[in-house]
Amino acid sequence: TSNSILIRPLIAPTKSFAPFQNARQRIYMSATLGEGGDLERIFGRKKIERIPAPEGWDKQGIGRRFFVFPMRMWDESTSLSLAISWTTKFDRALVLTPSNRDADKVRQAIGALPATQGHTLFDASQLEASKKSFTQAGSAIAVLANRYDGIDLIGDECRYLIIYGLPESTNLQERFIISRLGASVLFQVRIRTRITQAVGRCTRSSTDYALVVIIGDKVHQYFHMPEKRETLHPELQAEVNFGVEQSKVDNPSELGDNIDIFVTHGPEWKSADSHILETRDELTQSPIPSASPLGNSVVHEVKFHDALWSGDFDSALSSAKDVLASLAGGHDLKGYSALWNYLAGSAAYQAEQAPVAQEHFSAAFSCASTLPWLKQIQKLLSNQTQEVPVDVIYGERIERIEGVLEGFGKSGSVKIEKYFQAIREGLSSSESKPFEEAQVKLGR
Repeated sequence: TSNSILIRPLIAPTKSFAPFQNARQRIYMSATLGEGGDLERIFGRKKIERIPAPEGWDKQGIGRRFFVFPMRMWDESTSLSLAISWTTKFDRALVLTPSNRDADKVRQAIGALPATQGHTLFDASQLEASKKSFTQAGSAIAVLANRYDGIDLIGDECRYLIIYGLPESTNLQERFIISRLGASVLFQVRIRTRITQAVGRCTRSSTDYALVVIIGDKVHQYFHMPEKRETLHPELQAEVNFGVEQSKVDNPSELGDNIDIFVTHGPEWKSADSHILETRDELTQSPIPSASPLGNSVVHEVKFHDALWSGDFDSALSSAKDVLASLAGGHDLKGYSALWNYLAGSAAYQAEQAPVAQEHFSAAFSCASTLPWLKQIQKLLSNQTQEVPVDVIYGERIERIEGVLEGFGKSGSVKIEKYFQAIREGLSSSESKPFEEAQVKLGR
């Protein structure tokens, strides 16, 4: 950006970090494991085995949350003021925002309301050092930027949570991929994970309960889009559905009355809780679109970064092409394909294959024409493109191989991979016919 530069790999080179690489066993613990290879990307591993959740936990959640959506009836500014005014119903409140700028907005709003001017404000560094001063204080509000996990507030420590803004991206790299490449599909699992983690900060046991107020255009829209909501855990879906229904009121006092019923946790709330449980049992969690091709590509993505890190640019280029073949069948993966065409072009350029680099940069620009510098890279390379000399002895064979590959079509990388897979399966078969057919295909 205009005031900062971030240098970081897409996938961490964990194989070069001895304490991690040389461990006899690695166990990754999280209540919100994502599909689509997201865990493998985070830790730089080709494959991480999943231990299935115990029977019944595919439906059952931890604790109970009452969601309130004031933006169903009022604008963002009014809704934020309302949410802050409700902090007087609790001893302590936690506000989670995606950025320091949003955190400053919340602090200004807290200072502007007479009811909360006397509240003690806490930030992330204070809670990281010790949450004791916060949990023992009365009339306290913790406002944290970009902290969606790691801080657990159990039982009476905090029963009020405000989510202000969508945890869409947490660093420049993610912002670039989402906003400039339009490849938010890559982070859909990560965004869902952050939302799931965020709404659970104050419900850390089966008997916990907390009010969760949702503020901000993007996060409000996220919870109101059926295709997004259906990818959430069934119990979270049921809680959100109930909250959406209850938030359509004529005046703020009705929402305040509903909150009082929840805080009292008497017979009226027990009836609502039973309704949430009945709804939960009827719901299922849908997979995130494009999770399958993203899951198939991650092993090649890790191979690419391992090769690039060790300076093996030819292997990196090969792996980048495998990634592009895996992404070919995915929906909404055009932006991510643009990124991988750029990375393939970069690897080809460093492998001194300028024509191949130009081809991939051209493909990247066709997928992400909003990035004019991709076009400029092509112009720079055009002056370096040279004819690659081919030994006459191999010329005829190369032409025959090209003829076979052309038979798969211009965009036939998926068909080629199926062809290779048929060879591999046939050669490993104990039956004569598939084995012999595989020999013929291999010879061809």
